[in-house]
Formats: sequence, C-alpha cells, structure tokens
Amino acid sequence: MYNVRLDLLPPSPFVEGLPRLLAGLTPPAGLKVIDMGLGAPTHEPPAFVKQVVRDNEHLYGKYPSTIGSKDLRAAIAGYLSRRYGLRAGAIDPERHVVPLNGTREGLFMIALAVVPPQKNGERPAVLVANPYYHCYAGAAVAAGAEPVFVSATRETGFLPDVFAVPEAMLRRTAAIYLCSPGNPQGTFASADYLKRR
Repeated sequence: MYNVRLDLLPPSPFVEGLPRLLAGLTPPAGLKVIDMGLGAPTHEPPAFVKQVVRDNEHLYGKYPSTIGSKDLRAAIAGYLSRRYGLRAGAIDPERHVVPLNGTREGLFMIALAVVPPQKNGERPAVLVANPYYHCYAGAAVAAGAEPVFVSATRETGFLPDVFAVPEAMLRRTAAIYLCSPGNPQGTFASADYLKRR
C-alpha cells in the first residue's frame, strides 16, 4: 500500500505544463536559447569552492552531522547578521540555523513541521501562489493538507491574491508559501502587502 495522498498531487508544471507550453516553438535563428525551465545553475562555482571540495575528498564516505558543524552554523549566523545588519546575538547558531542540502528540502519539511492534522476542525489548507514550484503542492499533500492555488497574475501585481481567498478557506489555512522576490515573476512583496489583512 502506498500513501493515497499522492493521488491528490497535481501534475508537475516542470514535467507537464512547461513542455506543453514550449512544444512546437523554435527560437529565431541566431539567438542563443536560455533554458529557464528549472533554474539550474549556469555559472561555474568560485575557484575556492572547488578547492575546498577537492581538499575534503577524503570525507566523502562519511555522513555529515544532521545539524552541520558548529563552525558552519556559526558562519551562517555571522553572515546573516552582517548581511542584514542584525544586532549581535539576534541569530543563535544553536537555535536558529538548520543547514540543508538545498532550499527544496527546507520548503518541503516546513509544511511537515507546521501543518496540524486539523485546523478549526477541518482539513488544513496550504495556500500556494500560482504559478508555483511543485515542491509546495507536494509538501502540502504530504502534510495532509489541501494545496489551494492562488493566482498571481498581472492584475494582482504578480503576487498571490490572498485577499480574495474566501474567509472559510482562511479559517482552515495552516500555511502559505510566499516568495519575495516571486519565482518565476520576480515581483517583490511590499511592506504594505505583507502588513495587509
């Protein structure tokens, strides 16, 4: 038996939607095609990163600590503090830093951590901006929630129109995936948007 919740997953926009949109399109002659399908890295990593990886080849056969090393967590906390001008100690590397293999892991796991079995006596919902990253819908379903797709169109400034979500749906909403800058639109959520109820 498998997890029947998986039957509730919508098709992946990367596997089905995007190829369907691009089918039959041919770029004009002489133009270089830029593949924006998955956001895969296109630039070489810095030389010092390659060197660090080479210097640590002997560690490839060992599992790293789930929470990363103390040095890594301290470096992350230090970077965040410098980058965002935070007061000393605002980021505690022992409590506020969780190293991940990539953002997809964190985006998926957060739903499992915050979505309760029920919200106000009903099946919880997770709001997902549409167009969306398939990980959000998968995380919602895996957590037992209903993924609810909220349009992010030109008319809404390419931000999800959460203000049009019916009150009954909001009462059972356990989480929302909101990216700023939005992906793929690149729109930033203003302070007014974030404060609005």
